[in-house]
Amino acid sequence: MNIKRFKFKPILVSLLVLILLIFGVFTFRYLTEDRPFRSLSENHIEQITVSRNYGRTLHILNEEDIIELVKILQRTVIYNRDDSHTLYGGANLLVYHILKTDGSNVDVMPFMSTIVISGIGYNTNENVLDELLNFEKNLWTSH
Repeated sequence: MNIKRFKFKPILVSLLVLILLIFGVFTFRYLTEDRPFRSLSENHIEQITVSRNYGRTLHILNEEDIIELVKILQRTVIYNRDDSHTLYGGANLLVYHILKTDGSNVDVMPFMSTIVISGIGYNTNENVLDELLNFEKNLWTSH
């Protein structure tokens, strides 16, 4: 019986090392993801204005809407810089203008497969872009 235990011990140790390695990789990736709005909270926001380049503007005053937008922005992960948004003048652009309580401004624009933050474009997950577009559509229908 001691022989059987000895055969399984290297397998169990290898399995444990593999599990710890996988856990370490996922933890490292999570901690090193570039989330520019990770620490943003609704308490940091003075005002949000949503606008389209064809003149439609809406001020978000409802606290529930602000909280929902903050949650979407907190999930935003940016990757490589991508300035392709500068090639498409006149497109139907959506911009979230965020005035923070410290007086700073941040403009967030979902654009094709990029997100533009204060004039700098980045590749990002398209799910977040879809969420930002759907959030804006829901704002117009509810107000």
